[in-house]
Amino acid sequence: MNRKNRMAQLCQQASVQFNTYLYFKSLQGNRSKECCQSASVLRIAQGGPYVMVKKFGIEGLLTIDPAMKDKIAIEASSEREEARIVFLDGSKEPQPLKVFDNVSVEIRAEMVEYRRTVQLILRL
Repeated sequence: MNRKNRMAQLCQQASVQFNTYLYFKSLQGNRSKECCQSASVLRIAQGGPYVMVKKFGIEGLLTIDPAMKDKIAIEASSEREEARIVFLDGSKEPQPLKVFDNVSVEIRAEMVEYRRTVQLILRL
């Protein structure tokens, strides 16, 4: 029974992930306002902050737009449970991110390593 239950859970998770991908892929062509939402920081990990989009219930790692990689970086400290958005050109002061802070994210449907995933990208 446990093996069948586990396989059913994995199937359900894959189905939810695929249908979420299809939904946001259909919105991307229209550049709908649905793709830009407010998200709350759930926790800070070594890779960066994990956020949750309240409207859709989507969780994920907060990333930076590849076009902005040379201008912005996210420094995370899991021990202190805080992260900072650092502007590499020095134009602005670093902005701190703590648990339960709200950030604006853009939701993009992308292929990452042959997997259809939904990316949560920081918007400033």
